[in-house]
Amino acid sequence: MPNEMSTLRIEVASLEDSAAQAVRAMETGKPQGRHLSFETPEMLVRMLGGHRLAVLNALLGGKSLGVRELARRLGRDVRAVHNDTEKLVQVGIVEKDEDGKLSCTYQEIICEFALKQAA
Repeated sequence: MPNEMSTLRIEVASLEDSAAQAVRAMETGKPQGRHLSFETPEMLVRMLGGHRLAVLNALLGGKSLGVRELARRLGRDVRAVHNDTEKLVQVGIVEKDEDGKLSCTYQEIICEFALKQAA
């Protein structure tokens, strides 16, 4: 089983809840693991939906690939893969080195959110 630091937890949480979690981590001095929060399920799905899950799966575990090689492996257009990876780099899930190679160093990504009936 991967250790806590090699796991990324992606969740839906308000800005206030995310801030409270950061404060708890500072107060306790205990690592809380790696977290990425989105304010709504729609924002999370917009970021990770479509072909981006396949991009993450191809890079998971730290495999370094250039955009062209990644596009070839995924059977997709280079420009589309570039656009997807740029978004994933912006939110910090994927890293880009000085040579432009892409990687996702997490061993595991856990996504969690709930859909609830409107009141």
